[in-house]
Amino acid sequence: MPIRVSGSLVGVLAVSGLTSADDHSLALTALRAAAADQPRSVSRSGRPDDDQATT
Repeated sequence: MPIRVSGSLVGVLAVSGLTSADDHSLALTALRAAAADQPRSVSRSGRPDDDQATT
């Protein structure tokens, strides 16, 4: 699963050993949990940056 921030590829998450759908679900759940634990960045305008994490 590619990990993109503001449209740029910054990493990749690979999971193997389950069915394809379960691998994808596990990866997505892990990324969402990790993103929820991170502080939100703030853009120069003072508004939260909506591109913090994409799936």
